[in-house]
Amino acid sequence: MRQKIQILLFFAAAGFFSQCEKYSSVKIIDENFLEALIEKGVDTDGDGTISFREAADIKTLDIYYCDIFDLTGIEWFVNLETLRCGHNDFTELDVTQNTTLKYLDIGHNKIFSLDVSQNINLESLITMYNPLTSLDLSKNTALKYLNSESNPVKNLDISNNIMLKEINCSGNGLTALDISKNPDLEKLNCNSNQLETLDVSHNPALKSLWCAYNNLTTLDLSGNAALTSLSCDDNQLSSIDISNSTALVYLFCRYNQLKVLDISNKPALQFLTCELNQITSLDLSTDTSLQQLLCNENKLASLDVTNCKALGRLDCSNNILTELNTSNNPELWFLYCGNNQISTLDISNNTKVNQFSIRNMPSLTRICVWEMPFPGTAYTTGSPNFYYTTDCSK
Repeated sequence: MRQKIQILLFFAAAGFFSQCEKYSSVKIIDENFLEALIEKGVDTDGDGTISFREAADIKTLDIYYCDIFDLTGIEWFVNLETLRCGHNDFTELDVTQNTTLKYLDIGHNKIFSLDVSQNINLESLITMYNPLTSLDLSKNTALKYLNSESNPVKNLDISNNIMLKEINCSGNGLTALDISKNPDLEKLNCNSNQLETLDVSHNPALKSLWCAYNNLTTLDLSGNAALTSLSCDDNQLSSIDISNSTALVYLFCRYNQLKVLDISNKPALQFLTCELNQITSLDLSTDTSLQQLLCNENKLASLDVTNCKALGRLDCSNNILTELNTSNNPELWFLYCGNNQISTLDISNNTKVNQFSIRNMPSLTRICVWEMPFPGTAYTTGSPNFYYTTDCSK
């Protein structure tokens, strides 16, 4: 009989402790955190607290903009796969117990350090706009997406993250970036760092490269045939090899030291911004999809846009052009061609033009337009000698 009583007491105690574990509350210090959890429906029994069971049931948690300063209690969300907690006020975050995490966004907080060594399932990590000075990703071999924008990490080792497809490490203060172990990389944004070299020869899948505002002097993209978008503005580039990047759609390379820019065989190119270089010629004969061309402040003596029938925006001001033929550009709505040596200009076929600048062209004597009085508003300061006419035969 005594043995039976002991057995009954054992099971009763086990049941009691099981119920305690089920219904005991997670310790949450921050009232805003608790309020956010309740608002998100985590408190399923409506008792105003979060039980261990309720926490364990959650796989996705979105708590953006909740004025949270302390996430103590998050460690009990042991089955959490997605945590979005950006735009709050906490300085620390412990996710070492959240081993099932696949997606973590802590952007726009005040976190100085982050341990993700236990989060081996992590596929996406966003740490942007935090005062992080280091980031150890050596254990996160499943990582595919990384955004560390404006984290002052200065050194970023992604050699173990061979599955990475997209990286945004802009504004990190990096002096070097090794992406040779990331063959699947498709998008890289390393703008606003201190890079003097960038080797992308091991990244054949690269589609988008933004490396503006660095100290690069050369950029070899001959092995990046998949590239569709390139932004390398404001470097010290004297050459760019995009000869094999035939799929290129966007090319932004302004504020460099380029004398030559080979954009031949770019049938998909739609946007070209190459102003403030030293370019002497541009061959646009095969760039039939071009919609925007900003080539102002170069050394162009001629410019042929005849085959660019889709061209809508053209700024070729501040060159040494003596003529400009836009008769084959019916979609043109923006034309800036001031500070050149053009004597006559015919825009009679450009009936969509509504932004027009012919500043500082004293040699300009005549502009042929499609109707009189000319309906457009032109910036004409420094061009006192021209007149408008619809008689284009003269």
